[in-house]
Amino acid sequence: QVPVPVPSASRAMATEAPPPGGEGEAPEDGEPEPEPVFTLTLSVKSVTPLVQPPTVPEEPEEGAEPPVEVTPPQPAVCHVAFPGESDPIESSSPVEPEADGSYFFNLERTFERVPGIDLLNQLVNEPLVVTIKVGDMELARCEVDLFPFTKGALRVGSALIETEENDDANASETRKDPSGEATEDEEDRNHHSKRHEFLPLVPIPFPVASPEGEENPEEPLPINPLLPAASIDVSITASFAFVAVDDAARGRVLTVIPHEIQNTPPSLSAFEDVNAYPFTWGFGVPLPGGIPNAVVEGGRLARRPVGGTGTSGNEGDEETRMETYITWRVDSSEFEDPDQTPNQVSKKFWLPADSVDQLREQLKGRGKTLGVEVARFPQTDPTTTPDPVFQNYHATSDVSLNELTDPGSVACAPQRAFLKAPLYGHKSCLPKPPEPADGAKAFGDEPAVPPGSVAWAAATEPARVTFTLLMSESLLPPWAPPPPTETTVAELLPTREVVVKHEDPPEVVAAREFRAEVTRAATSLAEEFASMFTGVPADTEPNASSTRRKKLVFELNRSGKYHDMKERLKDAAGLIVKSRFFQKSTIAPDDANEIDAKYDDLYVHLVEEMHKALAGFGIGEDRTSAETDEVDAHEKLVKLASRQKQKALADEYEINSLFLDAEKWHQERLLLTEKQDSLVWCDYGGFLARRGRFGASEEAFKEALVVDGTCVNALNALTALMLRDEEFSRAEVYGQAVVTNVSPGDDVAWSLLACTYAHLERDMEQTNCAFKARSITATAMTNLMGASPRLRMSREEQEKTESELARLVGPPAHVKAALLCLDLSLHKEALVMLSLGLQDPDTHHDAGGLRDDERLVLKLCAARSALIESSFERDKFQQTQTHDDELTETQKTSTDVAFGHCMAALSIDSTDPRPFELLGDLHLVDRRHGEAEEAYAHAMAVSGTFGKPPASLKLFLSLGNVLLKNEKYADARATFAAGCETIPGRASAWIGYGVALLREGDLDSAESALAEANALDSSNANAWGWLCVVSLSANRIDDAERAVAGAFKNGLRDPDLLSEIARLFLENGGWKHSEASARRSLKFGGGIDTRLCLGRASRERGDPDGAAVELKFALALALDFSSKQAPSYESDVENNVGACIPLLLAELALAYDELGDSRKAEECRRDLRVMEREQ
Repeated sequence: QVPVPVPSASRAMATEAPPPGGEGEAPEDGEPEPEPVFTLTLSVKSVTPLVQPPTVPEEPEEGAEPPVEVTPPQPAVCHVAFPGESDPIESSSPVEPEADGSYFFNLERTFERVPGIDLLNQLVNEPLVVTIKVGDMELARCEVDLFPFTKGALRVGSALIETEENDDANASETRKDPSGEATEDEEDRNHHSKRHEFLPLVPIPFPVASPEGEENPEEPLPINPLLPAASIDVSITASFAFVAVDDAARGRVLTVIPHEIQNTPPSLSAFEDVNAYPFTWGFGVPLPGGIPNAVVEGGRLARRPVGGTGTSGNEGDEETRMETYITWRVDSSEFEDPDQTPNQVSKKFWLPADSVDQLREQLKGRGKTLGVEVARFPQTDPTTTPDPVFQNYHATSDVSLNELTDPGSVACAPQRAFLKAPLYGHKSCLPKPPEPADGAKAFGDEPAVPPGSVAWAAATEPARVTFTLLMSESLLPPWAPPPPTETTVAELLPTREVVVKHEDPPEVVAAREFRAEVTRAATSLAEEFASMFTGVPADTEPNASSTRRKKLVFELNRSGKYHDMKERLKDAAGLIVKSRFFQKSTIAPDDANEIDAKYDDLYVHLVEEMHKALAGFGIGEDRTSAETDEVDAHEKLVKLASRQKQKALADEYEINSLFLDAEKWHQERLLLTEKQDSLVWCDYGGFLARRGRFGASEEAFKEALVVDGTCVNALNALTALMLRDEEFSRAEVYGQAVVTNVSPGDDVAWSLLACTYAHLERDMEQTNCAFKARSITATAMTNLMGASPRLRMSREEQEKTESELARLVGPPAHVKAALLCLDLSLHKEALVMLSLGLQDPDTHHDAGGLRDDERLVLKLCAARSALIESSFERDKFQQTQTHDDELTETQKTSTDVAFGHCMAALSIDSTDPRPFELLGDLHLVDRRHGEAEEAYAHAMAVSGTFGKPPASLKLFLSLGNVLLKNEKYADARATFAAGCETIPGRASAWIGYGVALLREGDLDSAESALAEANALDSSNANAWGWLCVVSLSANRIDDAERAVAGAFKNGLRDPDLLSEIARLFLENGGWKHSEASARRSLKFGGGIDTRLCLGRASRERGDPDGAAVELKFALALALDFSSKQAPSYESDVENNVGACIPLLLAELALAYDELGDSRKAEECRRDLRVMEREQ
């Protein structure tokens, strides 16, 4: 079918022109304007030969059987079923066939119709059906789809052939009469056939049942003799285009195909004879734009067996379990021709352009849904027969139809359309039966359910409806890659100067040549010795070695080899003399001492070069290529192991908030790889981003690209960083570099690009990129599931299966992109990534169709984002705070938001350790150590159970440290011991284990644990510091001094540990180390008690003036804090400020005594006595 389009001007004129049939008169005032009427003209002209023409048999030979009588072609009748006509249209009389078996009907009819949506819906649902009946047999059928009329076509059916070549080619094929001349009618008919392209005819299958009473008939069953090339000239023409130009261009046809309603309530399952159920079921979809809603009727109650059988107790007896459901599938056994009966009820609806736009906006976006409805109606007169319990089965379902908003998508089949009661005031899209009379009883005396409820809620599993929606054209254009950028990645990377390899200076070349000559001479000597002597000299031979050497020298002199060797060495030494001495000075020395000094210098240099050459003599000379490869592979493995160990140390220090040490190990990895490993640069860049140093992080990722331009991790990270800096054009460059050149299947890159285009307000590119990211994940899921058929399973079983597959495939693309942003501490960008998801678990019924594991990940990401924001706000606050400041409102809000998301995650799954661990982090940020301990303990209890992830090193350390803070040393010891056993080789776990033992008083075991930590990581300053504490507790001052020296060397920065070391040294008389530790503690945030310790140590060391300065400053701070409420950000060392003031006064009085200032000393003692009296 080739529709003939109408030019835009013609369409407009046809729409505005009065209907054909005479000039229209203007209606009088007060009279309604008559509806426009147009005509549809049906034309059935001719049919090509239908069957093989009969052949005239030859005369039989004598004695042969007479030939079978040939039946001539029979007349044919044309039946036409036209939309809107109750009776078929039939040709007036049977038409005799032509000589070649073709037929000419010349059937024409004209129909008047009123244009509108009802007509268009009728045209798209009912095709034009032409049936050719030859004799008493229906031979062929042709269906003409009238859909092109919705696109503004004036003619549908046989197509015109405009080329003249076909006319000339067919001119010689005109049919002629028996006299050999073509008649006028035949010429007209041939001209007509030449001008049209006919439509194919489809054979009507003959009955396949054998005659009654004959099980094995001898003659085969007849088959339809229709020729494959049989066709018909049929067309239908409109008098004018009855669809507006915009509607013809952008209008769509929506096909609604309801399938079934699963999990029916007991009130329906208990009905025995489902075929006698006197109700039918309707399915409705609301359509926007003020057009009639899409309603499909014809649902019926049915019953089918389900998987699994139950035995009735007797052997051989089986009872098949049956389930009741509602289906819109047609029972073909009720029709005379089951093969020609469609097996699924469906209906098409035409949507004008405005409705299409509104539908697109209604479906497109995060969390947007469309409410479909189901209801039951009486089979007899559904519009006039009341149903007292109509509301029992009238239900709605808010479903997401986002598949229809995918680029190029024309189908959508939701699987999670769960039925629920309509909301109060809901405007139904289904017709409602009339209200029943008072006291009317429902069918089967079924009681009505309470208001606000439905009978579907009584089902054992949630009832849901399955259906399919098809669009004639997609709501969005087909997918297309984003346009390429003008800028390349290379233009954004830092420029590097081209390394020019300079030639070695003459001095280096001369030394290399000399070493080569020494090596050749040694090789020649070794070969000569090996040719003259074998084995080791016997012990009985006196002076055997000296004798052999003399013989060797004699042979070398006799053969002249020694002379040649000496000449070559002389030439090589001459090159050294020229390059080392004469190029540095052109003036010859006159002083003999100076000449002797140069000779000495030359001799020492030659000996050194000779030793260098002989040191490597014999190494690698006889090594095979396989041995060389083995050595190289071993060296690579050693380097790889070193890089992995350094990476583990960097991560461990970062977990313990020792960021300087972590950065040191990242830099060590860079040096180990000579800055030529892109992954090492990426690890370093991620660490810098987590520290909030985004500029340095960007440079690190760029360095990774300089090393390897195809590093996907670096490109994705740079895209995310550019989004943070609002450099959206650069983000587009980095993102497109991944999806176009490096890894087109990287779903994270596509999600980052979608976010980029969202900021650039390029909606089409954003939609295409987001769709590509989702399709990659869906493809991976499909590949994992394989081609096995989907079995019917319960909702819980289906969610469990999908969750298991999701663990293998990973989270959706936008969640992966959000996790990448969170790893880079880009909390705002992570939330934007999460918003790219089509489902919104907070605002949509049934959690947006998300599984529990998907909702849990979303909540954890949101909580982590809020926690990162709170941490950044706290860091800014602590850098600019004064004692009178309060925590910023943003930080408080962020903490509350994170806490809310954690609670929501726990309500989803209280057996997952991740929300508990995150909740513990939140409590720890606010210094609620008791609540943090409880949260970490819950996380530890559920780790590794119910298929959950095992406990991480961070969880062990967090729980152990908070237990130490709460002085629960036995529990802390058990926690750290479990960490040492579960995650071996971690110095932090052994340090915590040693500290717990130390607090319990087991010094020997504590020292052993700390020694193990020191052996695992000798650069760990905390291990050295706690070893110092153990030594001081055991009164081993020498060991303590060595340990504190190691702690200072490795940069100990823990103020609490340094303060404790200072206090212990002060108690053991180590004034020098006490003062050094106290000053270091104050540098990194030590409190007032540390200043008190520093003052005492300074006074004991004979510096009362310095002690007085420190003590006065500490006293001023203490008095200030005692007069004001300490802010919540202060360290715990300030909790005992009140107890420090008397000690400070007493110590300051002693310092003034040593300074000879009795007046100030007496003032301090007087203040001290006043405080004692007040207490």
